[in-house]
This record gives sequence, structure tokens and C-alpha cells, in this order.
Amino acid sequence: NNSCGARSSRYGNMVHNVQAIDGLLADGSQVHFKTLNDRQLTGEDPAQIELLKKMLALGDREAQEIAKRFPDLLRRVGGYNIDVLTQQNPNMSHLLVGSEGTLGVITEAWVRLQSLPTWKASVTVTFKNFIQGVEAVRLISQSGLFPSNCRLLDEAEVHANHLAAESCALLVLGFESADHPVTPKMERALTIASDCGGKYTNVRYSNAQDEGMKADSADSTAATWRNAFIRMPYYRNRMVGFGIIADTFETAITWDRFQQLYDGIKQGMEKAILEITGKIGLVSCRFTHIYPDGPAPYFSFYALGDTNGDLSNALKHWRQIKHTANELVVNLGGTITHHHAVGRDHKVGYEQQTSDLYRQTLVATKKSLDPAGILNPGALIDPCKKARQ
Repeated sequence: NNSCGARSSRYGNMVHNVQAIDGLLADGSQVHFKTLNDRQLTGEDPAQIELLKKMLALGDREAQEIAKRFPDLLRRVGGYNIDVLTQQNPNMSHLLVGSEGTLGVITEAWVRLQSLPTWKASVTVTFKNFIQGVEAVRLISQSGLFPSNCRLLDEAEVHANHLAAESCALLVLGFESADHPVTPKMERALTIASDCGGKYTNVRYSNAQDEGMKADSADSTAATWRNAFIRMPYYRNRMVGFGIIADTFETAITWDRFQQLYDGIKQGMEKAILEITGKIGLVSCRFTHIYPDGPAPYFSFYALGDTNGDLSNALKHWRQIKHTANELVVNLGGTITHHHAVGRDHKVGYEQQTSDLYRQTLVATKKSLDPAGILNPGALIDPCKKARQ
């Protein structure tokens, strides 16, 4: 997966930090993928030269379709990074990053390192409602401030994690830098938030060079949220044993269409959970990533699986709810995934959102590196029809 966590707005994605890769292809052959300056292939193994020629020729042949269909976005997890095949100095290792295990096995990687941040600033901002917070986050994302952390939680998410005594939306906002103090950026972001109705108390600043400035206290709202976030997957596994379905799904959408998507998913999911399980469920939302063009809404849902310990019945209910979630996301204009990859669960939605010709380009890429289709069959694409049933 082309992952990197919640701070990608500040540090980029994994693909932006990989310099080169050693790997194994499906036939066991070893490859070393790196940047090809001016598309030059000198000094490579003869077999690898032929493979690279084939890949670059594919990029030349499909350049028009790639330019037309490939999203010009910071975060992309839907398919291979085939746009590198059309570049003057392509980094061929980026083909494997985010390929979901379908093109090769990575054995070693050269990655770019970042200096640990010296200056940090963090604060929690509350809003009367989620929509106020959405407007503040939109303006911050379009201000050029580039916060390292900008997570907005709706009222249901705040309530589920016991983060406030009264109903409100909550923004966890942070800045960090290894080069300079971040106080001016935090102050400007808080001005924006205040103009949108946000309220805050203490801003926590820390400086690794100054022992007198301490980091966040353990009982801060941000620390409480972070603690709950880390434990969520473990809570989910325990809930299954009690007959409770707990899962998440995420998407991305432009700012102008977010309100419709948010309302539609909340209403549609609550209705589906009630119809499928016979009981009222909980649906909440938070922003995990923000961009000038739009947010990445991350939805959590809790529903009754089964009251008698029948895991097969709980799994049936989960599949029905998950199917509804996929349909709602696609029909309301969101991407089928933002950072959890396509895999198998999201493949139907992915096929609805991409053209046949574009997917044929992905198929041609896979057939070049894995002609027999033995690597992670069924994930993303399955040209050889080898998906596990």
C-alpha cells in the first residue's frame, strides 16, 4: 500500500520517499528498480534492460490514456503508479510502491529520511457543530500553512470516544518542523478557526532544544484521542466476540460536494444498519487527511452482529453493511478508497470509477511483470482469473 500515515500533508506519501527498490518478480528473477536519468538503460542486467524497455514502451503507447485518466493528486492508492512510465526521468521503483503485492516482492528499499522535528505546537479546538469545523479546516487547507496534523471529529465521534462533556465537533491541530519555530503558523491557523466559531484554551508548544518547554501532558484532549485511536483495532477485535460489528471505511471528495456526501452516508448507513440488524447503530466521521481540493472523510460504524454468538450470521450482516457503504460512497461521488487500497473489498467500486481502457493499461503492466498472474491474485485486477473464491 502507498501509505504514510496522517502526516502525509507535511511529509508526503511513501512513494515520495522511496528512492530505489530491490525485488523479486513472479518468476523468481531479481530486479533493481531506480531512477532512469533521461530514460537511459546502460549498465543494467541484459534481462532487466529488456524488461525496462518493454515497460517504457508501454508508457509511450498508453501516454494519452494515462494523461487523461491518471489523477493529478497528492494521494493515490487506486492502481499502479503508471504515470512514471511517461516521465523523462522515471523512478521505476515507484511502480512497486502501492501495487498491493501484485507486481513483485520487495526485498530491500532505499528511502529518504526526515530529520526529527525540533519545534512542535498542538491544540484542540471545539466547534458548536461539525459544519463549522469543516469550513475552518477547508480554509486552513487552502492557506498554505500545511499542518502536520489536522483531524476533525464530528459530534458522534467525539461522543463515542468521551472527548467532551457536551455535544461538539473537535479539531486536533498540530504543526512541527526541524528547521524553524512554528508559532506563527499555529497563530494564523487559530485565527482562521476562531473566525469560524472555534474555541480553544491552551496551545502546547515544545522545543527539543529547550528542556524548559515540555511536550503534551498525558491528560490533554489530543492525548486522549491519540490513545483511543491507537486502541481502536484492538477494541474492534474484542467486540466481535460480544456480537458487535465495528468497522471503518474512508473516501475522498472535493469540498463543494462534501456536505451532500456526509449527509447521504450518515443517513444511508443508519437506515441500512437498522434494516439489516433490526437495531439502531452508530455512524461517525472524522477527517484523517486534508488537501486544498477536499478532505478525506473516514467513517466508523458500530452495529449488532448477532446476539447468540453466531459469527457466520455476524459476518453476513457485515457483508451487507459493507456493500451498502461501497454503494453509497460511489453513488455520492466519493472515491471508493483514499488510503486503505482497493484490494478485494473495494474492487467493484473501483471498476465503476475507472474506464475499461485505463484498466487495460494496468493489466498490461501486470502481464509484463507477472504474466502468469500468481502474485496476490484477485487484488485490484485479476487478468488471469485466478482470484481465490
